[in-house]
Amino acid sequence: MPQRLCLTLKDITRINSIISPRIKKGQSLYHIAKNNEDELNISESTLRRLVMAGEMDAGIIDLPQAVKRRKRKVRIVPKLKNPKKTGHLYSDFKKYFSENDVPVVQMDCVVGKKEDSRVLLTLHFTQFHMQLIFRLKEHTSKCVTDLFDSLEKKLGKELFAMCFPLILTDNGNEFSNIDGMEKSIYGGKRTNIFFCEPNRSDQKGQCENNHKLIRTILPKGTSFSRLTNKDTLLVTNHINSYVRKSLFGKSPFETAMNALPAEFFTKLKLKRINESDVNLTPKLLKH
Repeated sequence: MPQRLCLTLKDITRINSIISPRIKKGQSLYHIAKNNEDELNISESTLRRLVMAGEMDAGIIDLPQAVKRRKRKVRIVPKLKNPKKTGHLYSDFKKYFSENDVPVVQMDCVVGKKEDSRVLLTLHFTQFHMQLIFRLKEHTSKCVTDLFDSLEKKLGKELFAMCFPLILTDNGNEFSNIDGMEKSIYGGKRTNIFFCEPNRSDQKGQCENNHKLIRTILPKGTSFSRLTNKDTLLVTNHINSYVRKSLFGKSPFETAMNALPAEFFTKLKLKRINESDVNLTPKLLKH
């Protein structure tokens, strides 16, 4: 048996009671160690050795990073049918960003079963690693512009423009109505839309990468037909309450709450989940 790292049986039992239930919720050892430092009093690497040695109820297979992912297929998207892309290209994005001190939001869609009409639209704040998730009834440009209108109604013209000044997305046909996305329901302009180069999803890589967390709760092949707005809000809140090494042990909500107005969170009903309750498994949506 591997060395027990000078821990008594009582220590092992106590540590197991803290980490195993959290691992079963899809939490990483980093998230657990960071949020239970005083109670555990051991490092992430020591926790990992205990799990690897079979000392915990949760095993190696239960760790989120232990799941092997299939090699990602290159997503070939149809060319944008709207010819009025002048001023909205990726080169225009780089120029605009270099001249304006504004946050970048990356936008994409996540699909469920092929036969589903519903999809999820995500808006990812690159500065905070915070991703908002919304349900679309259909994978169409009308549903996207309707969502923008709905968000602007909830936030108001000034707050929407402040939080979403620049949006970078791909060339999917659901994003073809540039005027509809950019034009405010109150008159004037509410945001600036730019597009990645064709087949260059890496140009909005943070958004794409964060979809991995969505897939831990809604695996590929999951039907979105019964998802409600309450469900997508729940997924949003749990994912954004998950601490990240890239944020120096803070969650996206923690970093965003220090920068964005409080009314942004209250109007969208965004709420930080207690660290011990964060659940990144399909069980989160089991009714």
